[in-house]
Amino acid sequence: VNSADVTGSTPLLLACSKNNARAMSALLAAGADANAMSGGWTPLHHVAATGTVDMARELVARGAALGVVNSVGQTPAMIAKASSN
Repeated sequence: VNSADVTGSTPLLLACSKNNARAMSALLAAGADANAMSGGWTPLHHVAATGTVDMARELVARGAALGVVNSVGQTPAMIAKASSN
């Protein structure tokens, strides 16, 4: 469940980047790493950009770190604010 593709993305990162709450929940239930990182982004960074508050809450409840910065120094909260999410 935590295997990465050639770009370093895990299934959870892909689900979150596609705003797929159902897949995200299933992957988290199966033990996916809520803090996996690819390209400087965690699942919470992706959800902050495109997802819902419920998705973000679930990630945090499953251990996603709030203070992780991406490759340009942004936290998920900064991305959510910039994305109006």
